[in-house]
Formats: sequence, C-alpha cells, structure tokens
Amino acid sequence: MSKDKERNLRHRAIECLDHLGNKYISKKAMAEHYEIPYQVFRHRIKEGWTLEQSLTLPVGHRLISTQVKDHIGNVYETKSAMLNHYSIENGMYNDRIRKGWSQADALTTAPSKGDYTQSIKCVDHLGNVFDSKSARAAHYKLQAGMIEKRLKLGWSLKDALTIRPNGRPLGNDCVDHLGNKYVSEAERARAYKVLYHIVQRRLSQNWSLERALTTPYNADGDIVIKTGHKECKDHLNNVFTSKAKRAEHYGLDVGTVNTRLKRGWTLKRALTTPPHGSTA
Repeated sequence: MSKDKERNLRHRAIECLDHLGNKYISKKAMAEHYEIPYQVFRHRIKEGWTLEQSLTLPVGHRLISTQVKDHIGNVYETKSAMLNHYSIENGMYNDRIRKGWSQADALTTAPSKGDYTQSIKCVDHLGNVFDSKSARAAHYKLQAGMIEKRLKLGWSLKDALTIRPNGRPLGNDCVDHLGNKYVSEAERARAYKVLYHIVQRRLSQNWSLERALTTPYNADGDIVIKTGHKECKDHLNNVFTSKAKRAEHYGLDVGTVNTRLKRGWTLKRALTTPPHGSTA
C-alpha cells in the first residue's frame, strides 16, 4: 500500500464531531457540510474561534474580541472581569484613564476620598442611589445618552427614566401623557389625530410624549425626513414624506392614486375610495 493511500485511510478513520455532536469522516467534510471553505475553517480555529463560530458564522464575518490585558500582561475575557479582579468600579477606572493615569495606577490605586465613586453619585426619581449614570441607565434598560438628551430637552427625571423608546412607560400598558390607556401606539396616535409614524419619529428624536402627541404637523421643530422629493399632503393637510407613504396610509397602491388623480378625481375621493370602488 502506498504512503498516500495509507495516509488517506488514516485520515478517514479519524472521525470528528461538530458542536452538535454530529459525526463526520473528516474536518474537511464537516466544513463542507456547513458550506465553509476548509481553509477558512482552519484559519478560524487557529485564531481561537470556537468550533460553533468556525462552522456557523458566514464567510467574511469578523469577531469583535472582548479580551483585554492589564499592565502586567494578564489576559481577561472582558474589561469587567479585569476590573472585578482589581476591585475597581468601571466609572472610576474610566475617569482615571481620562485624567491621564497609567493603567497600572488606575487599576491598583485604592479609592480615596473625593475619588470618582465617592464624588459622582446619581439618583433616580424614587431616590435610589446609583454609582454612575451608566449604572442607572442600565437599571432602567436605556442608553445613558438618551436619558441625558431627554433631560436637556426638559423631560422630568421620571419620564426620562421610565418612558420606553417607543413611547410606552415601564410595564405593558400604552398610555398618553395624561395617563389614558390605549390598546396600541397606533390607537393612541389616532386619538390625537396624528399619524402613527410621525409620533414614532418624534419620540425617536427625543420629543416628550406630550409634545409628540399634541404638536400639529409641520409645527416649528417638527422634522420631516428629506427624500429628494417634494413633501405631499392628503385632503386633511397631513404631511407625508412621499406619495407612496400617503397611499400606503390609506391602504392603496400609489399607482392607483395617481391614475385616479389623472382622471380628475378629487384628492379626497382618490384617497378614501376603496381599491375596488367605482372608477367612473
């Protein structure tokens, strides 16, 4: 038997398992099963990827490493793990680094009177104390930057912390700024005669819920997305970013609306007549 044949037989005899426990006659066959080029698979394993990552992530995907090193070269899976090892709070560490401290000093210097965690505390509307604004934001499952923008726009601390990005408060109820409950955000928008997507866009731009619901269309400060086309309105003077959006709002195809208008229909009739209505 030739050496090449012997090598191939030995290679085939070495079964391998994927991350689910499935058996393959070779690593190459396993990679082919997952449609990953074998050379890519080998490179990923060499770079320290897990077997599951190496087999299931698409070609071209890049892993964002969370590993960090301390000042003496010890490797930690995450920054938090490193800080926990040195018993240093994240806000304090970041503050020290911003002030120009070396990593060694930032990690090993014991907290002192007037240090970050001693001087910078923040509270919520209930009086609960947090070590940092980031910790408070994490508690309410919001981004710290969003909370700060809301406060600068005049939101109360309670609203800034408890209103979800979609306008809902903590919990499952959909309410307005007066506490009235609605089945959905769409129903709430209709109650105030404001288009749903307008309300959602305003909330995403950190408008207060009251302002988002009660401000008329195109009032001062209302931002309309620019699409390269002229804004269009319906017969009620509601503003849409495009003719397609206007037609969609009324459950129609934009081509149907355009055809009706070309035939001399009024805008109201063109938008409010059902799709299979009379076109005479």
